Amino acid sequence: MNEKYFSSEYLARTYDQMAESYNDNRHLFKNSSQLEELGELVEKGDRVLDVGCGSGIPAGKYFVGHGCELTGFDLSEKMIELARKNVPAGDFFKADILTVDLPSETYDMVISFYCIFHIEKKHQEDVFRKFHWTVKPGGYSYFTLAGDKYTGKREFQGTMRFGDHLLPYAHFSEDQYREMLTEVGFDILSMKDLTIGGETMLWVLARK
Repeated sequence: MNEKYFSSEYLARTYDQMAESYNDNRHLFKNSSQLEELGELVEKGDRVLDVGCGSGIPAGKYFVGHGCELTGFDLSEKMIELARKNVPAGDFFKADILTVDLPSETYDMVISFYCIFHIEKKHQEDVFRKFHWTVKPGGYSYFTLAGDKYTGKREFQGTMRFGDHLLPYAHFSEDQYREMLTEVGFDILSMKDLTIGGETMLWVLARK
């Protein structure tokens, strides 16, 4: 497996290239029901962190509209530019989840749509620990993982075609994720496969 595909440089460059088309086609992925469920868990003025925020649509835009203070970051400078245009009330910056310093117990909710599966398996637990570190006690984390319904494998680390681009994907089994998240300190409220935009991914809601 060529590790270059999992590098931050490769991902940033690829999503820079994809940014406009990704933004234009984002409506094909219907996340509205999920966002409405998450909206019931936060109140106006709550702080939400969007990890791998992309162009700010739909998640960032939803939470700002819900009255939350929205902070988001992404590897792709082009995505950040789009997010600032799409969600001017949000606070967006370029950063890498593997190296960014996040404040302790600051956010009421941490979300990450279609992001973590681009991270090598050896780093995913570190990402979950960062989520746990930065969310307030009693706060929520909601994120997308890949799974066997997407790759056809119980565990996977390699590349798959997404449109015209080759992207890295990595995931453990569902049981391994349950064990890992529990070890990190999360209570898993739900872990279920959802088919959205023709893709079946594993979506997890956890509470600190």
